[in-house]
Amino acid sequence: MVFFVFLAAGAAFVWWTSGDLPEVVASHFGAAGAANGFMPRGSFVASMLAMVVLVPAFLHSLGWLSARIPARFVNLPNRHHWLAPERRDATLKSLGRFGSWLGYATLALLCALDWLVVRANAQQPPRLEQAPLV
Repeated sequence: MVFFVFLAAGAAFVWWTSGDLPEVVASHFGAAGAANGFMPRGSFVASMLAMVVLVPAFLHSLGWLSARIPARFVNLPNRHHWLAPERRDATLKSLGRFGSWLGYATLALLCALDWLVVRANAQQPPRLEQAPLV
């Protein structure tokens, strides 16, 4: 349940920061930070909202899903060892925690990228800062 509160907060963050964007948003940047791709603000906001909600939710759900699918569909090195009856529960709990944290980390990364794009579009011409990415 906590994850979905964070997910809603991430979506609200993207929605809130989109008010500062120009009508045509620089949405793709070259290696030096110069804008080289543009799209309408509505399309950018819709795509960012979809990414911020769907990608972390999918990653978060993988751990939950791994406990509910047959062992033959779980892709692990040495699957027979890790999914042996005496280790199965601990392995699946560990996968669940990993998927959960991966969802949180991806949500944070996507919100940070959204913020960097918003800041890049506040400049004229739009330019993505390189230091925060490093």
